[in-house]
Formats: sequence, structure tokens, C-alpha cells
Amino acid sequence: MVGIWYGLSKEIVAAESVHKFKEKLDKCRYGDRLL
Repeated sequence: MVGIWYGLSKEIVAAESVHKFKEKLDKCRYGDRLL
């Protein structure tokens, strides 16, 4: 679990709220989903 945390980008880890953290994490994991 710790390895996963350290693998995240600084932008995701520094998110200003839990909502933004989840939003950025999903974007990283699944892409933009615009198609």
C-alpha cells in the first residue's frame, strides 16, 4: 500500500480536497473518458 502512495504524482498527493484527490486519481487511472 505504501508503495502505491509513493507511486502517485505530486499533483495527486497535493490535491486540496478529498474530492479533488479522487478526481485526479480517477483521471490518472482511467484517463479523461471523453470519448
